[in-house]
Amino acid sequence: MALLQELLTLLNNDVEPLPKRLKIADNAFKSCNLPIQHREAVLLDWLTKLTKTNDSDVWDLLLKWLQSVQVQNLNRSDVNYADLRNLNATLCKRLRYPESKAIATECILEIINNRNFQLYFKHNIEEHCKFIAKILLKIKSPELLHKVLTNEQLFTRNMTYGEDFYKNFVSHVLIPLSLSATDDQQLFAEASKLLENVLFTRNFSAFTTFFASGEGEFPKLLFEHLRSTNNAHLYRLVFHAFCKSYAKPNVIYACFAHLVEEAQNSVEILAVLCAVLGECGAQVNAKVDGARFNESFEKIVKLVIDKVAPSKATYALLREVIALDPVLMQKNLTDILRYILLHSSGGVEDEYATFMLLLFEVFAKLHRVSNLLTAMMEVLQTSVEHNLTIPTVVLSFFSQSVVTLPSWQGLDLFKILLTNLDKAVGNLGEGTNHNYLQFISVFLCEFLSSVRIADHAVPANIVENFEKLMLELKDVLRKFGTTLVGVEHRPSLMRLYLNVCFKWGELYMVLAYYSSDVRLKRQLDSDPSACNVTYLHSYLNTAQWRLISQRIANFGEKPCKKIMNSLCVQKLRAMNLFEAEVSSEATTAVAANLMSSIDEQDLLFDNFVLNNIIVPSSGVEIAELLVKTSAASGDFDQLRTIDANIPLVREILRVCFDKLNGAFAKKTRGACATSRMLGRFDKVTFRASEMACELNRADQTLQVNERKISRYLQMIKSVPIPQLDDRSMQEAVLMFLIGLSLDLRCCALQDGDVTKLLESIVIGILQNSAILNRFFEPNVILAIVNNFEAYSDIFTIIMEGVLKNKSRLELFREIVGQFTRNIDNRRYRDCAVILLNYVDKVKTKVAITEKHLHNEYREEICKCLLPFLLKNSLSAEDTLEAYALTLKFYLNSDSKQVLEELLPLLPKYIDALVQVLNPIRGSILLLTVMIHKKATFESIVDDVALKVWDCCNHLTVNDEDHERFVKVVQVTLQMITHETFAKTSSDLVSRCEKAIDHKETIRDEVKMWNAISACDLNSAQTKIWQNNLESLLCRTILTNTEYSDTIFEDIITLQMSFIKNSHFVLSPSLIEVVLITISKLNASCTNFIKSLNLSISLLETLVKHRKTVISDYLPPYLQRYRTVLTHLCARSNTNLKLDPEAVRTLANCAHRFERLTKALQVFDKSMTRIAPYVIADILNQFEKVTLYPNVKIHLGNSVYQLMPMCDEHGVAFLKRILSAASTEMFKIISDNYNKYYKFTGKV
Repeated sequence: MALLQELLTLLNNDVEPLPKRLKIADNAFKSCNLPIQHREAVLLDWLTKLTKTNDSDVWDLLLKWLQSVQVQNLNRSDVNYADLRNLNATLCKRLRYPESKAIATECILEIINNRNFQLYFKHNIEEHCKFIAKILLKIKSPELLHKVLTNEQLFTRNMTYGEDFYKNFVSHVLIPLSLSATDDQQLFAEASKLLENVLFTRNFSAFTTFFASGEGEFPKLLFEHLRSTNNAHLYRLVFHAFCKSYAKPNVIYACFAHLVEEAQNSVEILAVLCAVLGECGAQVNAKVDGARFNESFEKIVKLVIDKVAPSKATYALLREVIALDPVLMQKNLTDILRYILLHSSGGVEDEYATFMLLLFEVFAKLHRVSNLLTAMMEVLQTSVEHNLTIPTVVLSFFSQSVVTLPSWQGLDLFKILLTNLDKAVGNLGEGTNHNYLQFISVFLCEFLSSVRIADHAVPANIVENFEKLMLELKDVLRKFGTTLVGVEHRPSLMRLYLNVCFKWGELYMVLAYYSSDVRLKRQLDSDPSACNVTYLHSYLNTAQWRLISQRIANFGEKPCKKIMNSLCVQKLRAMNLFEAEVSSEATTAVAANLMSSIDEQDLLFDNFVLNNIIVPSSGVEIAELLVKTSAASGDFDQLRTIDANIPLVREILRVCFDKLNGAFAKKTRGACATSRMLGRFDKVTFRASEMACELNRADQTLQVNERKISRYLQMIKSVPIPQLDDRSMQEAVLMFLIGLSLDLRCCALQDGDVTKLLESIVIGILQNSAILNRFFEPNVILAIVNNFEAYSDIFTIIMEGVLKNKSRLELFREIVGQFTRNIDNRRYRDCAVILLNYVDKVKTKVAITEKHLHNEYREEICKCLLPFLLKNSLSAEDTLEAYALTLKFYLNSDSKQVLEELLPLLPKYIDALVQVLNPIRGSILLLTVMIHKKATFESIVDDVALKVWDCCNHLTVNDEDHERFVKVVQVTLQMITHETFAKTSSDLVSRCEKAIDHKETIRDEVKMWNAISACDLNSAQTKIWQNNLESLLCRTILTNTEYSDTIFEDIITLQMSFIKNSHFVLSPSLIEVVLITISKLNASCTNFIKSLNLSISLLETLVKHRKTVISDYLPPYLQRYRTVLTHLCARSNTNLKLDPEAVRTLANCAHRFERLTKALQVFDKSMTRIAPYVIADILNQFEKVTLYPNVKIHLGNSVYQLMPMCDEHGVAFLKRILSAASTEMFKIISDNYNKYYKFTGKV
């Protein structure tokens, strides 16, 4: 006892360092010769209490002890139950601290797994259940909960056979278990599996007896507990585990019926019970005791509809019931529609919209959308008027459904809507329910804007019948309009009416323009007023339309004004389409009407309005309005539509210039170059030459609003200036931006992105060479060099454009003089080197008359660079390019005296070259000079080549420098021996394999592989390279079983590189590796879009660059084609309910697939016998999966691409072997192909 006290005193002595005390404790714990009774229990208790310090060493030692053989072999004489109880309690307390939660959980799991402790738990089951409940409530991490729930020793078989196990488990564990698994689906599945094993595995007979006679202790205990808690999460968990344990429908039905009764009409519980049936795949159509399982759903729905107001829970229940049994909805459709349409959706708008969308989706799959609309209109027709909301998502889905409807179904739907509209209009004066009229009008507008009737694939009789219905609708609109004019003005009704009128007019114009069988019945009169729209809408007379316009103007409601303006524009659009000439009075009247109320209108950016209606006199006002609206919304892309209206573009740019100048503080604005330039503006034209005179920087610091500058620069960038025909405008914008750059250099800018944006706009404009041929004076070029950050890029563009014009060559004499006089200036020196490099590059291409001037420029620049380069203080990296060009010039001119000064500098530049290979452009120049003058550098060229080659093998290259890097590799390959090439290639393979083994990126190595693949190798180098490439790809693709996004992207980049290199011979093994890559990519990649795009890219590259080789591998190639098709269709299923952006992405993938299919036409002879099978595959996908229309249209086009490769035998074969549904689709496709697509030799 004394020894124990002495040990504890030593361990509790805070003076001693903690690591030392832990080491003493660990040694005492391991020692078998220490005569201390209950040593392990005492030390565990001491260490467990010490964990409150949250020291990682303490926790690590505790876990180590619990995992040790000593603790695993403890018996009851070594540790008593009180010690274990204290240990558990302490560890549970530690779960409150986030930093120790993970390791505390590990310690708890070690206690649970300990056989001696399990014996204690068996005899104290209540305490164990409470212990587990505390753990579940305190652990919030899904990862830690996963470890606990999947532990097989959590409740052992010996525990579950205990007398009071079920009672204690249900009382203490069930609720914490359900709470811990509420939000995580994986945890829920694991909790359900735990309940299966613990509660239901051995109790099948007990439950069947209970459902038959009501007897059974455990079932009664479980259901009483569920009733007392009335917790939906608990019901869900228990019922899910029950359904997974017992697959027999009669038992599941009995349990479901009992739980429904126990739920006490709780809608939330009923919803989760129905959801569980769907999750577990219960056979709801099975007969149980002479009745069908799903009949109970009808009772539940009626109970909810009759007694409960709409809520989130009720909508959830209805969704689950309909998902289980869609037929039930048809039986009770009227009751369900009354429930959702006639009750307020306040507070549950999202649930209401989701359920409405579900209704339309189900009826769309059954091709009975018209039945649903009919039922909805019947309900609304007899209902009391209330605030009806039609969700946008529902209208969007309805629009998509209309697009995919067969022609005859579209006609039927049109007839139903038209008949109901006629009925509603007929009763309008008698107090018709406006909800009924609103519903019809909204869906009729969606139908008219979505229906595909002006299509070459629509039969003529369908178009004829549709036109008759359009004329009937015109008659209904006459009645509707006449009634509205005769009663008191109601804005809501007027808005509905005008919307239908506008949609009718749009569709009627399209029909009349594209269909040869439809003639527009237009009405011309002498009244040119804007509100007279009888030209197209002749069902009302001029006086009636004028009265409607006056009412709208008097009452001032914006929606009606917008639609009325749209009708006026629509009239002019129709006149432009169908009349030879449109009177200026009509255009002026509409323009004046628009200008009076165009603020915040969608028509503001309408291309037709801006280019055909807005008169030049109102250009200033419109320009200011356009700029104001774009600046407020931030949507500058709208300005891209105005490029055809040059006067308006000029006014918009003038307004932007004023706004940019106004961004400078008023007190310093007068000193700005932009202010002086604005004074040079003319009302009609820009004069860039006069603006260039003002390129002088301010002599004081300027203050500016950077946000305004950025906003209006973005606006100017959105205007397609380079595409405009007005060269003076382009020049003026360029000059103003140069002046703005001068002003910004005088400001203390906080955001460097402003200058980057400005310079990107300047570069975009300068790429139009037409400006460069007649513009740019020396002061302008010098202003750019002195004030722009991207001066080298801009100077390069200017130089290349100007020097192509012979008449402008003299311009650079002054520029060169300025550069040479100020060669110490870094900017001037860089531009001089750029000019020198360009002149050197084109010296063999220019005429003799120009060559003399070029040589003058070269000599003048090199003379100035020579003394500059001879300074020893200069960095070799910064002057590498200048040195290479100067050395080349004097080598060619054979100036021995100068060379004696330049050549001693060569070692310094070679060291810079091989150490960093940067800048790459200078490195290329110097290496090229050494190759071309190999005799001069014979003694060092081999050594330099080896150093450069080694540097290339270990260099990290940016994507923007890759082309130059390829050039370095090409130049170096001409210098090294075959043995060196073989050795370094093998080293490159080894580095790649090592990186792949460690799951590291090989992007830098792949860039080297790509660079070599792009080179024109000799036969010996090609053989070495091909062997190494095969070795790398075979090992990485065939033996590397684990997929890695990064590695596969790098490998595919490499594969595409050598496929595109026509000098590289593809061996059979390499082709097989490429095809296997596609298979592994589709099988393993987690990012579907990325894998699909990479697969299509590889397949396209093979067809485009290796047509002859692939013709021998067509069957395995088409297997990968089929894999891509299957994956694309599986991900484009409408059941997945993807967001619009995801659908657009899939449509882009489908478009790429269509292009790939078109590329297969190069194998027309080989594909003749295979094309029918490929068509059958695509049609089979159409039959199996309901695809999004945007995807399906591209796959349909793919079938049309394959049809020319099918001969008459292939067509007959398809009609014979396809399924009934696919045969019908193929007949339509074949007829359309023969009628519209097949080449017949006729024009």
